[in-house]
Amino acid sequence: MKKYDDVNVAVWISTAIMTYNSYIECIKNNNINIEKFYFTQSQITKASKYRCINKVDNARVSQWCNGDHREHTYNYLKSKGSLRRISYIGEFQGEKEYPKNLNLEEKLETIDGEKSVEEILDFLRNEYKNIVENYEKHKLLEILDFLKLYSYKSYKNPGDEDDKIKKKELLEIKSKGKNALILFKDMCLSLEGDNYKNKISSKWLNGANTSVRDYLWSEIRNKDKTHLPSSISIVAGRTDKDAEFKIYLEIRRENALSTDYIRHNKFLDILDIDNEDMEYFGFTDDNRDLRKLDKNEIKLYIEQNLDRASSNIKIGKSISYDFVKNNDSRVVLEIMKSTVEELKKYYEEATKEGEIREVSLDINKNTILYGPPGTGKTYNVAYKALEIIDYEKYKPLIEDKSKREEAMKQFNRIKEEGLIEFCTFHQSYSYEDFVEGLRSDGNGGFEPKDGIFKQICKRASLKPNEKLSKYDFDENSITMHKMSLGDTSSKDDEAIYDYCIKNNCVSLGYGMDIDYSNCKNKDEIKEKLLEKEPTLKDNDFNITAVNKFKNIIKQGDIVIISSGNLKIRAIAKITGDYYYDSNTEIPYNHFRNVEWLYYGDLIEVGEILKNKRLSQATIYTFNNDDLRLDNIKSLISYTPEESKIKNYVLIIDEINRGNISKIFGELITLIEDDKRIGGKNEISAILPYSNENFGVPSNLHIIGTMNTADRSIALLDTALRRRFEFIEYMPNEELLPKNVEGIDVSIMLKTINDRIEFLFDRDHKIGHAYFIKDNLRFDDVVSIMKNKVIPLLQEYFYDDWEKIELILGGSSNKESNDYLLNKSVIKASNLFKGKQVSMYPDQVKYRVANNPTKNAFIRIYEDIETDSTDIASTDNEE
Repeated sequence: MKKYDDVNVAVWISTAIMTYNSYIECIKNNNINIEKFYFTQSQITKASKYRCINKVDNARVSQWCNGDHREHTYNYLKSKGSLRRISYIGEFQGEKEYPKNLNLEEKLETIDGEKSVEEILDFLRNEYKNIVENYEKHKLLEILDFLKLYSYKSYKNPGDEDDKIKKKELLEIKSKGKNALILFKDMCLSLEGDNYKNKISSKWLNGANTSVRDYLWSEIRNKDKTHLPSSISIVAGRTDKDAEFKIYLEIRRENALSTDYIRHNKFLDILDIDNEDMEYFGFTDDNRDLRKLDKNEIKLYIEQNLDRASSNIKIGKSISYDFVKNNDSRVVLEIMKSTVEELKKYYEEATKEGEIREVSLDINKNTILYGPPGTGKTYNVAYKALEIIDYEKYKPLIEDKSKREEAMKQFNRIKEEGLIEFCTFHQSYSYEDFVEGLRSDGNGGFEPKDGIFKQICKRASLKPNEKLSKYDFDENSITMHKMSLGDTSSKDDEAIYDYCIKNNCVSLGYGMDIDYSNCKNKDEIKEKLLEKEPTLKDNDFNITAVNKFKNIIKQGDIVIISSGNLKIRAIAKITGDYYYDSNTEIPYNHFRNVEWLYYGDLIEVGEILKNKRLSQATIYTFNNDDLRLDNIKSLISYTPEESKIKNYVLIIDEINRGNISKIFGELITLIEDDKRIGGKNEISAILPYSNENFGVPSNLHIIGTMNTADRSIALLDTALRRRFEFIEYMPNEELLPKNVEGIDVSIMLKTINDRIEFLFDRDHKIGHAYFIKDNLRFDDVVSIMKNKVIPLLQEYFYDDWEKIELILGGSSNKESNDYLLNKSVIKASNLFKGKQVSMYPDQVKYRVANNPTKNAFIRIYEDIETDSTDIASTDNEE
């Protein structure tokens, strides 16, 4: 046997012989099985060792002979999971599909006798190629068949299933799902092309791993433009009856901004709809399916109605299941490849980077979300807040409600940073809670304390000092410390502060008049102090303060200068080491040089710290978890050209439950758009407790929620109604399931609400949110009706059970679980004795069924044939 010194040649010769031998065995057995042409890497490595002088290992086989990666040196092998087969000649249309330095006349030993290298090459060009290409068609159908058969199927880890039959079914789904994804990946990789990279962006299971997806998705991007959200997408997806492949240009990325959409939609400028053989996917703003529109309608929509800052028209082609089934795989793959190539010119236009005009979003400053209970007002207020804070950034989360968890994570993060505040109005909520009031100062007196509204107004009004330095710090590499420059109760306080500002330094009053320049640690500082003050205790703060100031605080660290416990007056970056100066105009001798990043208007401590006050200690180190880092960065990482006013949001839940006039006071006028700071009719007011001149900043948005079951809009304070925009949220029964173990919950709730509106009004309907639950079951419907809906109806109708009976589809006059309500007549004569009994009329008693059946719920919206003896009657028995 000839041995080679080239590992790649040894690998190719060995795999070619293994493939030819498998072919001969298949011919003898009269059964061509594609699986016989796939080998494990260890099989290939073992066979290659016998033909190679040099070392052959798995890494070499995988790295240098892997057809799945164009950038690798050779395309000898093609992967399918952990298995590999040799590529047929012409599969990759490249020059490195087999070694070019082969001796074509060289004889190789096979189970069919000696064969020349040239004969093996002919086999790979012809018989083997036909086998693989027929299998390619089988692979394409296998992907679509999986989606046709298993889309939406429930799934869980087979290891968690005890039932043997169900476990077998789950194992089959898992096997076919993993295989379909491998085949899909294999297909997508073959469509890449030079300088383009493919990324498989989906799995065969949904995000919760509880059901099978109805699509597989991949995207192709230029290697130099992977940071942009535009891509050529390849999708295998379930349709109403079948499945299909689609290839189209789209923009799809969670952080896509309006500027990205504007850039992407520039491809429309070079799109020749009349002469282009493309399909159009998506929906118009009025919900028309683009696939069903003719070319003229599409052109008109693009020209007149398309919002280029937010809309996404997908262009490309689809390949149906029947087309794949009835055509050669080479035809199907060629259509796919040609479609990708055609779309690349539009992709390149959609990813041209350059100056793009930003779009602005005009949002009303004062908004109230109103409607009956359970209609999603509080649920949607989080999305409204994200829209106000940064619509472009959070647009994907706002529009895709399946990403609720991520949306709430972002909402709570922003709330932590102080850009969002939340409060609830109630009958005892007052001006002192909302704006400002007097609170104990801890010393027997009183001092003004800011309420939640005044706090967020101050936060929104805070502006960086444009004249100072900018510092783009990394919170993971620097530390932040608090310092006091002087004592606010001392006459020297302002002099010390002014000196430090003027001389770009910070100074420490502790440590006496001792030079600690040579003290490298706490012990050496203590020794110096003991020389001057022998009675000094081990825990004396002079030791701690000097050590912190000289040795702990490093260059690049940030010091935050306090003004009392509730205000911050300055922020600085440490730029120099400790030095001692005995001749200064202030009574302090210990200094560090700094670069001032902020000073000017006092900052509320709540802008910097999360729910904490500053300690009285002169110097100490902050825990980063206690800091509002985004706020600090916005103050000190500022340059005029980067300036962007942040929006702030105050959410007032149950705004109609409070006494609006009492809570807002004089500020009811100041919240109007034109009366805010910077508005054309700007107004400010002197607050009664602090005597501060106060105005409402224009970047503060107020969102209220209002339950109309408590109070109609017509009963609201006129001043409030005039100054707020109202957005109605009504029950959306279409969001509810049509079949919960035989019950159409959607129609059931709609029927209940129609009856409530007829008997009462539309403000007291039942919200769909009561029935929103993952995997809603019959037991859940029973619990919701008995524990939430029926008690709410009792409250609405003041225990008028006859009306509740009308709403719930009647009642039974005997103990029956086929009705939600059971009704019985209680006769006074059966309870009491005596002649006076006749003066008491009979009473009707209602009771909710203990274990209502499905019929009890279906009866609400459908007529069910019932035994007449079951029907309740209010007629008195004789």
